[in-house]
Amino acid sequence: MRASILASAATLLVATQARIVGFYAPNTAAPGTKVRLEIQTENFSQSIEDVAMSFGLTTGNGATLGSLGQLISTKILGADLSNTLENITHIIEIPADATPGPAIIQGAHFSLTGAVYSPLVEVYYANITIGQGNNFPLVQSARIPQVDN
Repeated sequence: MRASILASAATLLVATQARIVGFYAPNTAAPGTKVRLEIQTENFSQSIEDVAMSFGLTTGNGATLGSLGQLISTKILGADLSNTLENITHIIEIPADATPGPAIIQGAHFSLTGAVYSPLVEVYYANITIGQGNNFPLVQSARIPQVDN
């Protein structure tokens, strides 16, 4: 009986299905410092192959939602970080020349979904402030809706 319980538990562990649904960033980040982002995951009905998540920063009024702005980092995900229910930590560095004031961090998530691995790109953004220190609370990102042209 114990063997069958252990086998069932092992099957559940292998069958974990999750997806990335955004990220968390500190509400204030200082120029020239390292900042911890938490890539947010949740349960999902199917397995997804997460490929990578790239992050960009735009300061001032120059932001276009859906465009990363200045590319600051890419997190390669792959099989080891796909379908995990644990948030994924990623360290970025705020450029030393980042202008103090309002800023937007955007993250583009590239994944392969379904039985035939259809490519999917989703973009998330978080409004932060470039200023003194890396302060909490964390700001949760929002998904940029896809627009059909």
